[in-house]
Amino acid sequence: MNYNFIRGQIAEKRTSQRKVAEEMGISEQSLNRKLNGKRVFTVDEATKICNILDIPLNRRAELFLPQLSKKMQQFD
Repeated sequence: MNYNFIRGQIAEKRTSQRKVAEEMGISEQSLNRKLNGKRVFTVDEATKICNILDIPLNRRAELFLPQLSKKMQQFD
């Protein structure tokens, strides 16, 4: 997952990890663990954070499924 992109989107939206976590319905600590690669995002959480941060559909697989994204690029 591209954790830096997600952090950049949080900063670009001028919000905080705390506010994003609240909107997602998880603790700030839980979001921090996920952004640090210590825990994985569930599909529901990935969808929520993308909706909160207005991440377009075409970027979501690239962010959360990097191996699948690389394989799909081979077919382009």
